[in-house]
Amino acid sequence: MRLPMLLPIKWAVGRRGMERIFLSLGSNLGDRRENLLRAVEGLRRVGELAALSGVYATEPVEFTAQPAFANMAAELRIEGAAADAPAQLLARLLELERTLGRRRESSPPKGPRVIDLDLLLFGDRVVQTPAAPLPHLPTEDRYGAPVVPLPHLPTEGRYGAPAFPLSHLPTAGGHGAPTLILPHPAMHERRFVLEPLAEIAAEVEHPTLRRSVRELLAALPAEGPRVERLGELSPSAPWPAFFESV
Repeated sequence: MRLPMLLPIKWAVGRRGMERIFLSLGSNLGDRRENLLRAVEGLRRVGELAALSGVYATEPVEFTAQPAFANMAAELRIEGAAADAPAQLLARLLELERTLGRRRESSPPKGPRVIDLDLLLFGDRVVQTPAAPLPHLPTEDRYGAPVVPLPHLPTEGRYGAPAFPLSHLPTAGGHGAPTLILPHPAMHERRFVLEPLAEIAAEVEHPTLRRSVRELLAALPAEGPRVERLGELSPSAPWPAFFESV
């Protein structure tokens, strides 16, 4: 089944140059391969799809009583996007998730999902939704570098972007939709994010930790949930029998 028509984003013009945007994709309900293929099809209508990682089978974390995930990373590129572009992209990702069958408002946090589209990095931008806490930021002792404080964002709009109407999205703190925080506040802790991301962005630097994706991946403990590369995303390429064993 093909996706309904999604109109391309008309990005407002800003003064920035080309920005590299990185996303994490995941699925653990239904046909994981088909879900990822349809998500990638939708992303091609959002911006220039510059790179895709392979697909990784991963054990669930935190809420472990659920099926294994298929995860991957993607890179979008946007030229000269304005200040509200991350909020605009977040809204489009939520729209795409819903088109693919995800219902955040009726699903448990961290629970099974048809598709999960997480915005990890938007160039070197550091964004915090007003009144939203920043969990999981590392200490100086752990990473050997001070945490860079986030700038205060205007409160005229819920997502710091008064000109873009996002009033239909839940406020920070609910699990119906994610809070807009960039970089993603837990990406440096998740092997299922960093393994695929390192395929396409190993030398990209985290804007606040000042460590590359490769370095963040190397800093993770050896023990932890299992992550296994399955191969490239393809309609027909066979995947190992990982999902039956987890």
